[in-house]
Amino acid sequence: MIPNTLKKVFRLFFPDYCPICDKIKPPNSSVVCLDCISTLPLTNSWYHNDSKLFEKIEGKCVVLYCASLFYFENENITQKIIHEIKYKGGKDIGYQFGMYFGEKLSEVPQFGGMDYIIPLPLHKKKESQRGFNQSYWISKGISEVLGVEICTDSVLRIVNNPSQTKVKKNKRIDNVKGVFKVVDKTKLEGKRVLLVDDVATTGSTISSMVKEINDSVPSCQVCVVVLSSTY
Repeated sequence: MIPNTLKKVFRLFFPDYCPICDKIKPPNSSVVCLDCISTLPLTNSWYHNDSKLFEKIEGKCVVLYCASLFYFENENITQKIIHEIKYKGGKDIGYQFGMYFGEKLSEVPQFGGMDYIIPLPLHKKKESQRGFNQSYWISKGISEVLGVEICTDSVLRIVNNPSQTKVKKNKRIDNVKGVFKVVDKTKLEGKRVLLVDDVATTGSTISSMVKEINDSVPSCQVCVVVLSSTY
């Protein structure tokens, strides 16, 4: 009885706020409130091949299926979600949306039968500075739902290149050339893998990683999902 009373008093003076809209959340609710989730501009692209995302990477690499969870737009809720995950240590937000995305992916056959989920890797120096890899936490949520193992040791980022946000769009392909390397080919041979990233703008980064897998392990089938994509 005392612990419950203390909890009520604590919540009275220290209510739980949604990190996206800053409104008070009900007790024991998800990290991001249901109101925010209900306003997301979902793509529904998991039901079919995401044509816009596919166009971004077509011709640069070979990929089976693509899907993004929601459309990314500047100065709105989607930008705040990505910034909270990527720059403000929002591991729990990434995990929540990973699980949410995983539920969507579980509804369709094309994203079934995966052998591994591979988060887009950060260079070890950048990951050390940031303290975590946001794509890993999104992958962790997807993995929880799909029951697929996360693989972080088969493909590495070997070049600490500048962030794509700091590079002009027409220079982004050159900025990510040769930055990824398959270091364990046998692990990926004959496998079907799901590559996961947080956001795709030009698609250059994810294309570079897929092409490295295509070239190094031709028998590996690759699917791509990103939390958000620009259109």
